[in-house]
Amino acid sequence: MGKSPVNTDVRFWRDPDLPGVEVRYSSYHEDAFREHTHAEYSIGFLDSGQTTFSLEGTPYTARADQMVFIGPDVAHACNPDPDSKMTYRMFYVEGTWLSSVAEEVFGRTVDSVTFPHPVVDDPELLAHWRTLHQVIIDGGGRLEKESLLVQGL
Repeated sequence: MGKSPVNTDVRFWRDPDLPGVEVRYSSYHEDAFREHTHAEYSIGFLDSGQTTFSLEGTPYTARADQMVFIGPDVAHACNPDPDSKMTYRMFYVEGTWLSSVAEEVFGRTVDSVTFPHPVVDDPELLAHWRTLHQVIIDGGGRLEKESLLVQGL
């Protein structure tokens, strides 16, 4: 009898109210990804487990209740640490969202947004993104989803 797949709990959402945003929920028990990139910004958080990942050759560790920020086209492979069931929620956000919010906040054109710290402890920000994730899953109203996304960014 063959081995059962262990990485079967993966779900994606694309909400028509938030074009350019994809939402993901994943639960992994062992390595699932080779090094890869995304064209979008990756903003997410771990619900459980821990991962050690590399960004531009620098290793980082993220654990449950921490936020993770990865810029577009940055090579990474976020797999669970050994003996760690990792569950996470991720938002893949096109750069136009971040640029428009940054321009509104800073009052000038912002070509790109960078994250000086890819792993962040911020319970208030985490709660905000967790709420946005749930509102998208529950099919909340457009204004609520847009407001939560802009505030989070």
